[in-house]
Amino acid sequence: MNYHVLLIFLLLSIGVRAQKEDTIFIENNKFQKIYIEKNKNSNHYKSISDFTDFKNLGKSNSKWIQIHAYKGEYFLYYPCDQVNDLKYVIDIDQIQIKYSEIVAYKIISLKKRGQNTYIKYQEPNSGNKILLKIIPVNMESGIYKFITFIGNQQYEKIMLESSKYKNYNLIVNECTENKSSELDFGQYKK
Repeated sequence: MNYHVLLIFLLLSIGVRAQKEDTIFIENNKFQKIYIEKNKNSNHYKSISDFTDFKNLGKSNSKWIQIHAYKGEYFLYYPCDQVNDLKYVIDIDQIQIKYSEIVAYKIISLKKRGQNTYIKYQEPNSGNKILLKIIPVNMESGIYKFITFIGNQQYEKIMLESSKYKNYNLIVNECTENKSSELDFGQYKK
């Protein structure tokens, strides 16, 4: 009987050790843990794909999640500070953008030229007009480049059709004490 208990204990400890070794850490210190999450059913994955805070969601909406290039592959990212969780919801007459909070913008025009989409919208408070150009990077994989033009400034983000999120692994940035820095994906580009 004691041999059975010992054998079970040994097998369990090997399983736990193998599970910990499977986790790929990008950074692991007392302030934060940055690692690759491969469990597509984790709470982090559920949070990344959650659009319930957006208003007027219907079947005609397109939903977008930010995706990042890391060492030659694309990854979703669960930030240390949820203020850095970028999402878009686009429909016929409005675009909603979540970047710390959700802001809805009225679409002035929506045009398609070739494979590119151009959306002109207006900022609610200032009335400034903003142009969003959406360019396919890999249509089959659901990856697009969003280029935002505000005046003479230009911002680029890589976005993913939300329905394809489980096709990608997730980099999780867990802050263990206060807010820590976000992962700088720019340093890992080829």
